[in-house]
Amino acid sequence: MIKVTFFGYSSFALEGEKVKLILDPGVKIPGEETIIPQDVWPDTDIILVTSVSEDHSGMVKNILEASGHAFIIAPPELQTHLGEGEYNFYPVRAGESTSLLGCRFQAFLAVPGQAGGSLLTSLFKRKGKTKEGLGYLIEMEERMICNLGETLYREDWEEWQSDLLLIPIGGGTTMDSVEALKAIDKIKPRLVVPMHYNLPKGVYKAGQVNTDDFNRVLTEKGFECRVLQPGESIVI
Repeated sequence: MIKVTFFGYSSFALEGEKVKLILDPGVKIPGEETIIPQDVWPDTDIILVTSVSEDHSGMVKNILEASGHAFIIAPPELQTHLGEGEYNFYPVRAGESTSLLGCRFQAFLAVPGQAGGSLLTSLFKRKGKTKEGLGYLIEMEERMICNLGETLYREDWEEWQSDLLLIPIGGGTTMDSVEALKAIDKIKPRLVVPMHYNLPKGVYKAGQVNTDDFNRVLTEKGFECRVLQPGESIVI
């Protein structure tokens, strides 16, 4: 069993019997507040990052210090941003995979849309920013979790038969809820948890999403959906 906790934006903790994984430990944009609370950081085994932007990776160093031993799986560009130091860093690009602590991570391309006017000053404070990121198929303790990352809709997704799909639905820099329904029809997960929605409009160019309507339509289509509030958990 894996405990899945959502913290807002695209940030999660996945806690299995043997491995604790933190996904996209960023900071809230605009601002510097951590998305994942500090009391979650200790005992982290793996930090999985989809993008070098600060709302996905801004707290990586802090969590490394809190855990004392965590491994990082991320786009290669993040290693440059971390600067000097000894890190257990496993770089991956789209189409590549890596295995660690009994888990397997297969990376695929995620392409976000253009962000709002505060992009240069808030969202990407780091030089050498990349426009593309990653999604991952995560095989962890007999579960398959598909995390699409911060991305627009893509036609090349497959029927991955995942136990859990983490999918952005907010629009703007990602697909909206209508496009997300198309993606779910294609991927056919057992359970859906939406993410990356109802975020600051000035940065993400996104409107408000009615998650009750999204949940209802998914249920009518025969899919199971859980809309989690920040800090709320489920077990898969």
